[in-house]
Amino acid sequence: AITVVVEAMYAIEYPPIDDDLARGAGYDDLAALRKAITDKLEDAARKAVREKRMDALYDQLLEHNPFSLPDALVQEKAQATQQYIAQMMAMQGMQEEQLKELMESSSESTLRSSQRGLKISHLISSIAKKEKIEVGDDDREIAMRLESQHHGMPLPRVRARYADEKAKTMYTSIRIGF
Repeated sequence: AITVVVEAMYAIEYPPIDDDLARGAGYDDLAALRKAITDKLEDAARKAVREKRMDALYDQLLEHNPFSLPDALVQEKAQATQQYIAQMMAMQGMQEEQLKELMESSSESTLRSSQRGLKISHLISSIAKKEKIEVGDDDREIAMRLESQHHGMPLPRVRARYADEKAKTMYTSIRIGF
């Protein structure tokens, strides 16, 4: 027989959902908080629908335009992606052993997604070149503002990220819609 002694019991007490809660979260009142939450949920749903449509479009582009890429190019992209993920996870406190397991378990999917991304980038760039679609400074500015809003990052910081060497990559990303 096992004997268990309960020394303490705790219950979570949630604050009332009212104007005081909303003000504590930085809103004028409960209606403003509800509107902000609704707007964020609707925005997330719109983004999910757009992403699904873009994926379907990319699938069709890839299906109708098959080609292969040099293995070294795909490996290099996959390795860079995994290094970036490892750095982000390490900064969040993930232990070295966990990082190693994550990298091993995700290597195949990272390779596939790297190949897909490179192929999509190549196809979109080719289409843009053939159709003479140019990405200008106004497009670049809009993309940086959107990224700033999406990630909650100050616009000057986003601009600094894309200064000089990343500018060409950003133009390609804008054409692709990433």
